[in-house]
Amino acid sequence: MIDYTFSTDCAKYVNKIEAYVMLSNRASEVVLEKLGFRCDGILREHGKWRGKYHDLKVFSLLCSDTAKI
Repeated sequence: MIDYTFSTDCAKYVNKIEAYVMLSNRASEVVLEKLGFRCDGILREHGKWRGKYHDLKVFSLLCSDTAKI
């Protein structure tokens, strides 16, 4: 999916894919890091889940990063 999204076959030009992860979800962070995503930072109380607000870690993958993978 990542390869297709950044390819010329994709109908729209995409330069960046973002993913948001709750701070306690280390397993998801590991998966994203294996795919080449990098942490951009933390969004304070950005997500609401089960009636409470949670900080979310933002990961991104740039089109230019995929040349390194």
